[in-house]
Amino acid sequence: MNYEWDEAKRISNKAKHGVDFANMPKFDWNFAVCLDAQLVEGEARELWIGPIDAALFAVVSVERGQNTIRIVSLRRATNPEIASWRKEFQ
Repeated sequence: MNYEWDEAKRISNKAKHGVDFANMPKFDWNFAVCLDAQLVEGEARELWIGPIDAALFAVVSVERGQNTIRIVSLRRATNPEIASWRKEFQ
């Protein structure tokens, strides 16, 4: 899987949420669940909850072809998001 992002957005996201988009290769898509999909500014954005190491994270992403995903946002999952994720995997 290849990831791309806007560098200014990566820096802003890291300052706001304390999480770097560069961690995305560790995101485990096998244990991720899509909680929402919306059309924003003409693109299909999806909200996924899944693990990076031992914590759960929320990533907003856009598919760019078969092997590339553009990252819009990455942050720790909220308690309601974690509860939804647990319903899928317990």
